[in-house]
Amino acid sequence: MNGALVNELYERLDSLPIVDIHTHVNWKTGTARNIGEILSYHYYTELANSAEFQRGDVPFEDPEELTRLMLPKLRFLRNTVQYDWLMMISREYLGLEAEDWAPENWKMIFDRSVEVMDRPEWKDELAAQAGIERVFLTNQYDDDLDGLDEDFYTPCLRTEPFILWMDRAQERQKMEAFFRRPLRSVRDFTAILQATFERFMAHGMGYAAMSIPANFRTFPVSDEEAQRLLDKAIAGGTWDAAEREVWGAYAMARVCDACRRYGRPFHLMIGVDRDVYAHGVPGGTDLFASVNSLRGYDYLLNTYWDVPFPTAVLADTSGLELVAAAWIRHNV
Repeated sequence: MNGALVNELYERLDSLPIVDIHTHVNWKTGTARNIGEILSYHYYTELANSAEFQRGDVPFEDPEELTRLMLPKLRFLRNTVQYDWLMMISREYLGLEAEDWAPENWKMIFDRSVEVMDRPEWKDELAAQAGIERVFLTNQYDDDLDGLDEDFYTPCLRTEPFILWMDRAQERQKMEAFFRRPLRSVRDFTAILQATFERFMAHGMGYAAMSIPANFRTFPVSDEEAQRLLDKAIAGGTWDAAEREVWGAYAMARVCDACRRYGRPFHLMIGVDRDVYAHGVPGGTDLFASVNSLRGYDYLLNTYWDVPFPTAVLADTSGLELVAAAWIRHNV
């Protein structure tokens, strides 16, 4: 290996500003306020749960107790990149070396993290040190965006409630309460979607996004067919798999209409299988589907040729197909 070339490439890359295009950070806090909040991320809890299963709830609401429980489990993670990330955070920001991470030192580590990370100026210090210039958020339609620092944060709309969850009475009632209007017709649905985009655009919206089940298909669906499905859901009926597919295709097209109207991309994250593992921690119950095809999006990509579709696939078996799609399509 050419060490000089490696160092030069690293230094060039390290000098570039960072734009985080997808994050789940809470903009009102900006960063983790202690090491327990970092260890509560599913990248750590799912590995710990897999390596040493412990029945019972993880104390996510008590970061100090979570730190105490997680530290003995870190010995199982030492061959992972997640552990390397943690040790880098420890060295560069907390001033603690790897050997300091003994289970009996959990309180000292937690207190040190609070001392460093739970300060009002910490977010700005961290962003400056890491060279982070902009962060694209993950937001639900009813997230509070008032007071958002639009010079640093860009809100991005998750669309699953509109496309995947419309048969849930609780979700429809939640939408009606938030938008203060009924949701009984496809016209109501389109109006609520438009109001959502307008609210997000007023705060500098980045893109719409969706984590999409494997083998999702898009195809034309009439307003009449969609209304029939909405009527059935409102009446308390249950959609079968075929009906869910029809509504999904309809609602995704309406999201694309809004993306076209407001000039926003639609970020597709394709191929997740939700809630596969019944004993997983939150965020650690899903897998990806190796049997998946992007051909189900042909109608969408052809019809909405003027909407950009930044696309991510979860399974490496889909990578070649994505490359091929991007080779011929200007909007992928």
